[in-house]
Amino acid sequence: MEDTDLVAEIGRLRTGGTADRPVRHQALVLLWAIGRTQGQLPRMTHWSAAENELKDLLDTYSRPENKATPEYPFVALARRRALWELSESDVPPAHSSGARRWLVEHDPLGGLSQNAYQRLAEDEIRVAVVSALMERFFPQEPIHALLTAVGLNGAQSGTWELSPGDLIRRKELHSRFGGQQQGGISTPSTNNLVFLFTGSTGERYGYQDGWTPDGAFDYTGQGTEGDQVLHGVNAAIIDPLRRIHIFEGTDRTILRYLGEFRPDEEQPYRREDGWDQFQQPRTVLVFRLRPITDVPHRPAIAVNVDQPKSTLVPFESNTASTYPVTPPSGTTVAERRETKLVDHYRTWLAQQGRDSCRNMIQLPEHARPLYTDLFDVQRQEVVEAKSSAVRDNVRHALGQVLDYARYVDHQKLAVLLPVRPAEDLVSLLVSHGVSCIYRTLNDGFARADA
Repeated sequence: MEDTDLVAEIGRLRTGGTADRPVRHQALVLLWAIGRTQGQLPRMTHWSAAENELKDLLDTYSRPENKATPEYPFVALARRRALWELSESDVPPAHSSGARRWLVEHDPLGGLSQNAYQRLAEDEIRVAVVSALMERFFPQEPIHALLTAVGLNGAQSGTWELSPGDLIRRKELHSRFGGQQQGGISTPSTNNLVFLFTGSTGERYGYQDGWTPDGAFDYTGQGTEGDQVLHGVNAAIIDPLRRIHIFEGTDRTILRYLGEFRPDEEQPYRREDGWDQFQQPRTVLVFRLRPITDVPHRPAIAVNVDQPKSTLVPFESNTASTYPVTPPSGTTVAERRETKLVDHYRTWLAQQGRDSCRNMIQLPEHARPLYTDLFDVQRQEVVEAKSSAVRDNVRHALGQVLDYARYVDHQKLAVLLPVRPAEDLVSLLVSHGVSCIYRTLNDGFARADA
């Protein structure tokens, strides 16, 4: 069973009550059991050992209008075999008067199913399932105290109460500490904290935050139009008097706390290429942050290198040419035409007995590699393609192929176009040592060599 299946099982649980005030009995027992996976406690627990713990939990966190004894959810969950398991057979109906007698007489073991327990022991899956439970059964409510009570959040002493891995709603975070409730960077005015929020939304602007192989966290600054500037909330990140805390979005409202960070002493930030909200090229600030607290889970986002490195890769590697990066809106008409042109040229090369692939270029301190459009193996030629022979495209292609030439071992450079461009543009390319390849009327290709 995949994590998506476990989340789907949460969606099938009966809520009862109303949409905004669901009954929580089964959700609370599941949270108690999931907390045992994080604490690496035994999967199954005898009813006699669990009863008082569950009673206290239900008394504290059930809604006043639908209090329940713990035997009901302990037995009722057995209907969800993908989630819950009892060691005894002939389980009575949870609503029956005999449920408690049966539990006392048999004292069964109860807990998560073997598969669910194993899957929920993985950090990412546990966060996804707990977030689903929170959204379904505890909408718009503070959750930190509850998750701490079931062992899913680690309480700390002092004024800062969160531990890495803790879940909290953004609204709850701001009600405690203040700060702007919108945007990726929040700077509460009543203290020296900076909150950084990371998630998948940045991908629409062509960037992605995340861990680097050497243990740093790359975080892209704020600003959706034009070049980002080191001012305002961006400047607060490198303010030595500020304490930086990073939160990762798990869904629309729930955050996971990653820990406290500080700027890297040698390189606190750098500039990388990106796109603004109008899909215009621009540069973004990428802050290089080091964890102060122990962070248990650090997935790397890319392979970093000390020196520029170029590697031949097949087209089947499912990569996208990025200079500066692929526009965030998805595949455009121009991109589709460009891909079709490259595919046609590859087929034509193969008919000439020549092989083609791509170059993957990894640069120091850059999370994402660059990819050339095509590399003619026999000619040792780097080729950059454009969907149109208009002047701006030709000039752009010339800049790209000259940039790639600094890092790729090659003998020749070329620009691939669907038609022969204006003669002054052919001359421009040739004058810089770049050949012009263009499609002919008979579906072949011709070239003006440099």
